[in-house]
Order: sequence, then structure tokens, then C-alpha cells
Amino acid sequence: EYVLLPIASPLIPCLLKCLKVKIVLLVCLVGNMLGVFGLVMGPKMHESGDSAFALFVVSRAISGICHAGIAMYGSVWVDLHAPKDQAASWLGAMQASSLVGLVVGYTVAGYSEDWVTVFCVNLVWFAATFACLACAASEFIGSAASRHRSGSQVRLSFVSVPSGSFVDQADWADAREVELAEAEDPEVRLMSTHRPASAQQNVQNLPVYALMAFCVSSLFFVSGGLQFWATPYMEQIRLKELREVSGLGSEVEACAQVHSLVVTLVAVITLTAPTFGVFLGGGAVDSIGGYKGAAGRSTLKLLATGALLAMVFGVAACFSTNFWLAVSTFWVFNMLGAALLPGAFGLMLASVRSEKTSAASAIAQIPINLLGM
Repeated sequence: EYVLLPIASPLIPCLLKCLKVKIVLLVCLVGNMLGVFGLVMGPKMHESGDSAFALFVVSRAISGICHAGIAMYGSVWVDLHAPKDQAASWLGAMQASSLVGLVVGYTVAGYSEDWVTVFCVNLVWFAATFACLACAASEFIGSAASRHRSGSQVRLSFVSVPSGSFVDQADWADAREVELAEAEDPEVRLMSTHRPASAQQNVQNLPVYALMAFCVSSLFFVSGGLQFWATPYMEQIRLKELREVSGLGSEVEACAQVHSLVVTLVAVITLTAPTFGVFLGGGAVDSIGGYKGAAGRSTLKLLATGALLAMVFGVAACFSTNFWLAVSTFWVFNMLGAALLPGAFGLMLASVRSEKTSAASAIAQIPINLLGM
């Protein structure tokens, strides 16, 4: 799944040039439902051995391919539609919803004795999302607000696409706003001072785009690694403390109690810390002017400061031998890491020309999934 998702991601902008975004998203949801349904049917094919394994592989492959459109759509939609002074906060809310869903899924799967039931719940949620999306008006899904076009000098992408499609909406850039900003202060800009005349120039500032893509990849890599590392690490610390303080009565019973405590704490931490962090990070970026234009440099400095603090708390968590100190530093480390996501995602999209936002978001899924997830 994590291999096919980034491979399929660059193909999504091509589909968006031919189809409306609502159709593409509905097809992606249907593919995800088929993938989950295949996983649900796996136990019934268990007796056939290889057939069940083949069904599992095919189901995961379908899920990975069809998840590509959903993964790239959210950030692009927010970047196009969010109010300029709240764009980072909107990105934070989107990231928070993803994190909450991830943690809820892990929690339900952890407490469920039947993994087929978990996939059935997942299938129901996909079906509910499909129904809501099918009933939603197309203009709320893939059309740009009129404020992005009115009174503005507009530029159409060199690619000819159907009117009303998602890419068509993204292809219009507010050139007058850019020209006014550069006339007022041409020296204070995050983007390159040389703006290519060719509409086929994909990226305004390739270094910023690449660095932010790898920044997001590293955040997901650390987040995924912590899911495996935190639980056994804190269990060892807690068991060592119990042995030193009062000794252990029944080793098996003590291990079970410690495991239950740590799993609960990790679930609480991974739910509360990232959620608080993405809202904090989004609000902080908006408070300094957002991530677009001249404010982008200030956002970069803010992200660098947050990354440095996260590294300090990460080192403290690694070398801590006190259980509750490790829990506290682990929470702060998660929170600071999540706080970087809205600004990093925003800068990544802001460094790309408006007509290339969809393609840039899709291409970024390659390092995010291969190097991060």
C-alpha cells in the first residue's frame, strides 16, 4: 500500500484534468471500500491458503492506489479556499482530523479481539463518507470561491482542462495581488525574486518545496517510529522502577498491569498531543501573517525554532530513566512535532505556482509515504 500510493499519486492530477473532483473522490472511496471488503472476506477464504493471501495483497494494493486522491485533495482544497488569515489554522484542523482518525483506529483495533470487526467498522465509515460526498454540491468540493477571481488579473494554465474541474479552478492565480505585494516590498519575499515568464515553470522555489516535503516526511517517520518505540521503552522504565522500589510480586501480573497502563497512556498522548500541536502550530503561523508571500520567511524561522525544541525534548525522552518524566517529554515531543505540520504543509504548497498545486501535492506523497510512513 505504501509503495503503490506514491506511485499512483502523480496520476491523480491527470484524472483531475479530465474529470471533476467529486467524481475522482467518489471513485477513490469506492476503491477503498472494495479494498476493505476484500480484507473482510479474507477469513472466509482462509482454507484456500494462497487465495486468501492473494486477496489480502490485492485488497491492500487497491486501497493504496485509491487512497492517493484522498491524501492529496485535503491540503489543496484548504490552500485554495481557506481565508488568507486563517489558512494555517485550517490546515491544522485538517491534520488534526487525520491524526484523530488514526489514533481512534489504532485504539479500536487494540481493544478489539476480532480484527474483522474493525474492518467492518471501517467499511461503514467509508460508506457514510461516500453518501455525504455524493449528496454534497459540487461547488463546495472543487470550485474556487469567487473572491479568488473578482477584480483580479488572472492567468490560465497552459493545460486545457474541462470547465469547472478541480484543476481548472486551481489554474487561476491572483496575479494582481502578487504584483502589488512585490511593488510594495520587492526585497522581502520568501520566493525567488526571479519569476519565470513561462507558464510551464512548475515550481517557484524548488529548494523550499523539496525541504518542506522532506520535513513532513521526517515528521511522519518519527511519528510512526514512536508508535513502535514508546510502548516497550516506557514498559521497561516502569518495570525497572517497580523492581527497585518494592520488588515485584507476580512477574506476569505486574507486566500485564504495566502494559495496560502504558498502552492507555500512549493512546492518550498520541491523541491529545498531536491534536493540540496542530492547532497551536496553525494559530502561531496565522498570528505572524500566514505562510504565503513575505510572511513565509518568518514561518520558516518559527518552524526551525519548533524543530530545535522538539529535538531537545526528544533527546530528553530517550535518556530519561524516570517513568513520568519520560511520559511528559514524550507528550511535549509529540506536540511540538505536530505543531510543525501546518506551517510545513503550507510552505510546501505556497512555494508552488497556483496551477501546479495539485501536482505538487501528489508528488510530495512519494517521499512522505516511502520515506515517512
